[in-house]
Amino acid sequence: MTATQFAAPRRKPLRLWPGVVAAVLLCLIRYVSPLIFSEAGAIAIIGGILGALAIVVWWLFFSRAPWLERLGALVVMVVAPIVMLRIVHESIATGMMGMLLPLYSVPAMSVALVAWAVATQHFSSGLRRTSLVAAILLAWAWEPDQARTIGLAMTGLVFTVSGLVDAIGSKGKHIGWAPLTLIGLSSFAALLLG
Repeated sequence: MTATQFAAPRRKPLRLWPGVVAAVLLCLIRYVSPLIFSEAGAIAIIGGILGALAIVVWWLFFSRAPWLERLGALVVMVVAPIVMLRIVHESIATGMMGMLLPLYSVPAMSVALVAWAVATQHFSSGLRRTSLVAAILLAWAWEPDQARTIGLAMTGLVFTVSGLVDAIGSKGKHIGWAPLTLIGLSSFAALLLG
């Protein structure tokens, strides 16, 4: 037996171009068109949601990413707004009849997902998965006065999820999952107490 027979199978490279095209179009429609055409507000919001939907379809069905990353990204993108509803100012949480946060966060998180996929395509799986949560949550950091809150929430979520993924992946045999989870839960405690 040779060493090449024992090598781990290489994963196929991610198919990035559809996601990049969708992210560029989303940014042009959602963020640039209102600067050029003042009447394009409704089109920009609808275009942002449709662009985000295109990115999610690409990510789920055409990206070639491992299924754990595909589904993990969607879970984070669904859970993050629910968590943030409890953290953001009341005017943001209840604005536009409660739709302000999803309408503004979903396109930003989708573009962050594509940027993350491009930036981390050659990283190890563990680093990719941890940075995935961080990248999606960084899309939330648009208000400087909420930087501490967002930082604590992001730290809590990244470390807690990383610890739990490590525990599940190693079936509890890897010693690193406990400290990761403890750091994450400590960040959540600091956020709630402080």
